[in-house]
Amino acid sequence: MYMTLLNQEDREAINKSYWDMSWQEQHAFVEAHTYVAVPKRKITSEPKRNPRRNFVLKKQDGTRKDVCKIFFLTTLGYLKNNDRILHPTFTDSSIDKRGKHQKTPAFDRDLLNQHVESFNPLEPHYRREHAPLRRYLPSDVNITQMHKHFCETYPDRQVSYSLYRSHLKNMKISFTALGNEECELGESYNFHKKETSHDATVQILENCTVCVDWSYHRQRYTKARDLYQKHKDETQNNTQIFYSSDLEKVIMLPRLEMFKAAIFCLRLSAYNQTFAPLGKITAELKPLTVIWHDGIAGRRQEDIMSAFYNFLLRNRDVEKVHIWLDNCSSQNKNWLLYAMLTHMINSEDIATQRITLYYFEPGHTFMSCDQVHHQVELAMKKKGKLYDFTDFEECVSSINKSKVIVQSMLPENFLNIPNYVSQRRIQTSNPRAYLKNIVEVCFVRKSYDLMYKNNFDDAYTTLRFMNDRYLKSHVQWKQSLEQCSENETMESSTSLGIWYGNNKIETEIIKKDDAFWKKDMEPKLKFYYDCLLPELVDPRHTRNKPIRDPDYVIVHNNKNSVPDTCNEQLEKATGS
Repeated sequence: MYMTLLNQEDREAINKSYWDMSWQEQHAFVEAHTYVAVPKRKITSEPKRNPRRNFVLKKQDGTRKDVCKIFFLTTLGYLKNNDRILHPTFTDSSIDKRGKHQKTPAFDRDLLNQHVESFNPLEPHYRREHAPLRRYLPSDVNITQMHKHFCETYPDRQVSYSLYRSHLKNMKISFTALGNEECELGESYNFHKKETSHDATVQILENCTVCVDWSYHRQRYTKARDLYQKHKDETQNNTQIFYSSDLEKVIMLPRLEMFKAAIFCLRLSAYNQTFAPLGKITAELKPLTVIWHDGIAGRRQEDIMSAFYNFLLRNRDVEKVHIWLDNCSSQNKNWLLYAMLTHMINSEDIATQRITLYYFEPGHTFMSCDQVHHQVELAMKKKGKLYDFTDFEECVSSINKSKVIVQSMLPENFLNIPNYVSQRRIQTSNPRAYLKNIVEVCFVRKSYDLMYKNNFDDAYTTLRFMNDRYLKSHVQWKQSLEQCSENETMESSTSLGIWYGNNKIETEIIKKDDAFWKKDMEPKLKFYYDCLLPELVDPRHTRNKPIRDPDYVIVHNNKNSVPDTCNEQLEKATGS
């Protein structure tokens, strides 16, 4: 019947017009061509079934014709059982909100930065390739605790856990502990926490020694890090400077991993005592690298003190010098170093009025000089082949766009410092001064006493630790230093035991000059290998048999002539 009302041309025209419409216009078309049929007679006020829909289509001449549901759907191009377009949701001609929903309100990321920085992320360290771009949080903190703390601190600023975590990742902050810098006490506490379920961050059990020690350790390294960050933000000028200092791990030269023969050769140990400013490196504030090798000196406390001596001389016009150090007792925390600084602050060599040393807790010693060490490692890796100490010196000079001062030490630059420390005064001090408990020491001009702290919040405790011999005559120290520089030190001379026969051994002091190996060592080593060594390795030799003389030693019947002959041959070999 409906086919007679609308022919095929009318239906094709309606179909083409419908699909040329937009999504919103299609819904408006369906809404305009359907209506609810009004019943002729109502039995109840509220009908039990939904009202029936009627459908209308227009011919090309504009006349409206009633059609059935199936005819209406098939004319528009739908299957007869696909009536989703007729549902109330689809017949709504309002604006489509897909893709037009209100965006998530922008959150203040500066507030997130401020909250994350309040946990004091650790400084970079040179033992990791990515360290200059990444910072680290303590192992007792996690993202869940940080997010919870943020929600409690800012209840009116709601932020999701995923947003907080992604923002922390964008800040390049990690919770992974750095290699070779893990805290031993913290690791012991972690095992203890797993075994006993103790949590010292929530409640400290007074009868638990591990929890009490870790809590005290945590307070100390937190205070040290807070003070370090405060000093990092301070302004540095001719009035005050803030530096950190550390000895880089030993560099073994030559560094030629590509040559198998170089792996088994005897290595030369190179040392680098670095003094790096806290904060940004500028043209006025450059790192100082004091370098030497074990052919000149070692890494005894006197050798490390010589590096401090050179650093203070370079900054002799600064009124206040602040230096951050690690807790290495043999290098940075010893009484001989304190004695040298006490003398330096009262000498005319520098105009400094105050020298202060600060110590980190073990396992939490990240500081600015570590980044300089990392740059040295990268420079050596970039150079590839390091044949000698000169190549190492070139690598150190090239770091930080050459904004670095390189002090290559010579034997005469090292001090053999006399010891004027009174152990009796230290042992009888009240309260007893222990190096392991000291976190800060201070030296002031016109005072020969040591001021120290066992806690950063405490007041200074004064200790007189120099003996009376020094206190009565301060000039003695300077005379001793001059005498030590004139005398043959351990670095500029060596001792050699010479056997002259008849169980006679004499020690000879030999100076290490330019002709040291050619004139002195080579003939003496020849005498050793020809005369002494065969007797030590010969299985025929026993204690009951006399020691055989070398072939070029003339043995006389007179026993007294044996040492004279050996002496003559030794003089002949040495050319003396």
